[in-house]
Amino acid sequence: QMKMAHRFRVALGLFGVLVAHIIEVWVFGIVYYLLLLQGSFGTLKYASELTFMDTIYFSFVTYTSLGYGDMVPIGLIRFTAGLEVLTGLVLIAMTASFMYVQIEKFWTEKELHNKR
Repeated sequence: QMKMAHRFRVALGLFGVLVAHIIEVWVFGIVYYLLLLQGSFGTLKYASELTFMDTIYFSFVTYTSLGYGDMVPIGLIRFTAGLEVLTGLVLIAMTASFMYVQIEKFWTEKELHNKR
């Protein structure tokens, strides 16, 4: 078994969770796009014609609870937007907790090593 430096493991973990969050945003963005194409789930109130990348952008803004307000869900798609906000809040909080535990573990190990 190859041992990695704890800092590298933390950085790798951070990269992994960021990639996971990006994948989740894209999944929601694809769902928005498909629901909007279907037509009966509502729309995103927006000044111009919606594109696929607009739905990805809306998903990022929603997932992170940034909420610029330049796109507003109208109709049944609001439920999906609410579900994405809740998912984003929970998973971002879990990521913060995970990273805190990993970093605290490193500090504790470093402190113990320095006391020897």
